Amino acid sequence: MPLGIVSNLPAGVARQNLLTSESSTATSIAKLSSGRDPFAARQAAAELAIASRLEANVSGLNQAKSNTVQASSQLKTAEGALSTTGDILTWLKSLSVQASSDQISDADRQALNAEFEQLRAEIDRTASATKVNEQSFDQPLSLDIKVGTGSEASDTISISLAPPTTASLGVDTVDISTKAGAAAASQAIDQAIDQVGSRSATLGAAQSRLSFAENNLSSTVANTKAAAANIGATNIPAAATELAQSQAQAKVGTEALAQANKRPGQLVNLLT
Repeated sequence: MPLGIVSNLPAGVARQNLLTSESSTATSIAKLSSGRDPFAARQAAAELAIASRLEANVSGLNQAKSNTVQASSQLKTAEGALSTTGDILTWLKSLSVQASSDQISDADRQALNAEFEQLRAEIDRTASATKVNEQSFDQPLSLDIKVGTGSEASDTISISLAPPTTASLGVDTVDISTKAGAAAASQAIDQAIDQVGSRSATLGAAQSRLSFAENNLSSTVANTKAAAANIGATNIPAAATELAQSQAQAKVGTEALAQANKRPGQLVNLLT
């Protein structure tokens, strides 16, 4: 390589190589400290576009998960109303059995019937006072819960439930003021209790379904986050190796530059 007193080409080459090594060292440090490749946007724009879509999907999935949690909580309100209705019907059954027996008088049946009517009215009041997502439970309950980010049928869980009113349960007109009426009321109440049990089972199945949907969404969110994070992420072992290599090259380059800078002086000494 040519060497002159005025022009020192070896030193220039050494200096350029040293700058390259220092640049590589800085890039490796940036990768390791941030966990991201600072040049990923330039090197893999398509991959970053995919990552952006995945991150947007995570946001939608998290909202869908929140939907399942909120819906499950709202259904507990309906569950409470059905439980109360079942308890009242159980007591009405007891009154009807008592009123259908001959050991009590007609006056006693009238007193029992007064209590019967008050409790029956409480069934309708409970249904009317119960609100599920601002829907009064004295009307058929209908909820469409969004559990996905798309528009497919599988992205929605639909829940329908008949109201626990005396008319819906078939006990709105029965009374126990007579022995025959009490016997008929007892039979109607048995059927009403079965209906409440069936609706409670439907409600429980819906809550279980929402719970499984929530668990699946949690898993999907975690996996989608991991997929998005891996795009453009730093390969730690490779970056560490690159850092060690560039640092070693920089050290050697520094020594080489120092030696190259000494050579013109050595040439001058030879000429004097």
